[in-house]
Amino acid sequence: MKIVKITLSILLLFFVILSYAQNDNDAKRTLRLYSSIEFKKENASGSSSLGFIISTKKYSINIGKFTPAFSFQRKKVEHEFSIPLFSVSRNKQFELIQITGMGVTIPTSQSVLRNQLTLGFRYSVFHDFLKLGNKISGGVGIGLMPYYSFENFIPLTSALYPYKIHSISLQNNFISRLKFNTKKRLFFLLDYSLIIADYQYKKHTINNPLLPSDESLLRTQKFIAYPKIHELRFALGIQI
Repeated sequence: MKIVKITLSILLLFFVILSYAQNDNDAKRTLRLYSSIEFKKENASGSSSLGFIISTKKYSINIGKFTPAFSFQRKKVEHEFSIPLFSVSRNKQFELIQITGMGVTIPTSQSVLRNQLTLGFRYSVFHDFLKLGNKISGGVGIGLMPYYSFENFIPLTSALYPYKIHSISLQNNFISRLKFNTKKRLFFLLDYSLIIADYQYKKHTINNPLLPSDESLLRTQKFIAYPKIHELRFALGIQI
């Protein structure tokens, strides 16, 4: 898969640059912690059995996601590495039907055990070209964010078969930034990020012995240009 090769290449680039930064005595290194506000808009349309056209607009706001980051800078070019996505979850859901007067309970097809892992990181390059006095500077940058998600569904009844979903995505975003320095090593950042492209690949595997191999495996992929996802980030950083 091309997306896997691209993701591995970015990971390799991440470790190469990180190793270079640790051995470069002239580079300015910082640690920072981001808190973000994400705005997302989705449009969907379809038709009903009666011939009506149904359009749906969804707006969502996510507040309070914290992201650690490391950066190093030479001259006016800064490289930043962060881990915006990391989660491990395990959910168990039971749904039972009770037959009144018979003392019988039957689990439904909604009874399932779900395991999920999500991991993603972001590599960004910034160029500072704006300086307002000694304490305020600004610039623009671009970023790449590959992420991986794995979901494993295990039914707790015989009505369904277990299945797995592997998802890989690569996002490209444009970033503008303002930096506010203090007298000491502390500084503050204000970022605006706009995702300009999003490539998604998914593989669904159903463990059903009654299905032929070509029907038990489903692969989907899509490319979204300008998915209308905006992110405002605030950070507190320190030079190390």
